[in-house]
Amino acid sequence: MTCTCPGSVPLVSERLGRAVWAAVPREWRHTVFLQAMEWLVAPHEALRVHAGIMGRPYTNEEKAAIALDQGACRDTPCPFRTGDGDCLLGPDGLGPHFNRTEEARVNVAGDYWWLPSIIVAAHDPEQFRRLVRLGLIADVKVAKLTRNEALPYALEDGQVVVS
Repeated sequence: MTCTCPGSVPLVSERLGRAVWAAVPREWRHTVFLQAMEWLVAPHEALRVHAGIMGRPYTNEEKAAIALDQGACRDTPCPFRTGDGDCLLGPDGLGPHFNRTEEARVNVAGDYWWLPSIIVAAHDPEQFRRLVRLGLIADVKVAKLTRNEALPYALEDGQVVVS
């Protein structure tokens, strides 16, 4: 089915990400998980912070460094879009689930994550935590983000912790 995502990696609420993952057809789950994992651990030159922080809020300096990586992360291609424009997430992709305006309205105080991060964390939370602790994932890919009017997806002061 034709992909409905914006072409770059989707940034969605944790609620939506888990709903999308639950809707992925069982026979596609392994492939989708592998694509999410590949995106998660792939090195990107523009992503500089690999501190492996868990269980504590980021410092202001760490948040500032991670914020600088957000644009580069946002510009990475969606790992679920195939070369012919189809979507590995299922017949609807993000389809009827995804409406960025509605997401912002419903999820004002909630967390946003990159969809591949949500999928890996939902599918194999222990492996996800291990990769974070080892510093093998850029922090911007695992930091929970919060909606902010000045910067569309900015780190929330004092509340950013990696689950």
